Amino acid sequence: MAEAFKDWRWPDTALLGAALAATYADTETTKGALKRGGKEANPLLGEQPSGSDLDKAALIGAGLTTAGAAYLSPQDRRRLLGAVTGLRTTVAYENAHLDPTGKPKAFAEALLKPLIGAAIGAFGGSYGLKKF
Repeated sequence: MAEAFKDWRWPDTALLGAALAATYADTETTKGALKRGGKEANPLLGEQPSGSDLDKAALIGAGLTTAGAAYLSPQDRRRLLGAVTGLRTTVAYENAHLDPTGKPKAFAEALLKPLIGAAIGAFGGSYGLKKF
């Protein structure tokens, strides 16, 4: 596996750190939203997953992100890590500002803003760090 990281430079490591931190923020804000009466929108986890189920899902996601990024070209790696960072950061923001008394969002509606965040992150990760 160490061979897969041989062409990494500081922007790759910084983006991986940001993606992992955003994954943690998403998990922790999801736990907080659930405690305030919110419901998980991901059908794979169910409406009220336990904290340990959320931690397991985050760990699997972090592992897959790291492994996937390790084997991509630098430009594709930065797109992936920027997208994950944008997606998870947007989800964490949405979780932190959730109004559990409001109308629940459909899964597709709940994904709209995070997908926009992912697109912006992919663009920034790929083109914003292109010269490095």
